[in-house]
This record gives sequence, C-alpha cells and structure tokens, in this order.
Amino acid sequence: RIELGEIEACLLEHDSVNEAVVIDVNGPSGKQLAAYLVVEHHDEPLRDALKAFLKESLPDYMVPTHFII
Repeated sequence: RIELGEIEACLLEHDSVNEAVVIDVNGPSGKQLAAYLVVEHHDEPLRDALKAFLKESLPDYMVPTHFII
C-alpha cells in the first residue's frame, strides 16, 4: 500500500521544497504518482535531485513519476 502522506513528508525534508502534495492519477499504464511542489528555486536538475533524494528513503514504487513545480 502506498501512503501519500509518507511521500509528502519525505519531500518536505528536502531543503528546496516548501510545500508538497502527492496524488495518484490515471496514466496510460495505470495509476501513477504525481507530486505538486512549491519550491525555493526551480531548475531542471531539481526533478532528478528530488527523485534521487526520495530513492534514498522510499522504495521505487513510491517515487512519483511526475513532478509539477
């Protein structure tokens, strides 16, 4: 089972993230996770950095597919 609040809490531990909401959405291959974020500063490498940051604490299936910043 995926706990969306656990993913949100993990995202909020990142220094760049001020606010985070994670939802599940219907994608072409089934349900996918999308993270909506308010951040201090945005640059393209932030998405990759956030994925790597989450993978340190969460299993792959709990890392969102989409990051909307």
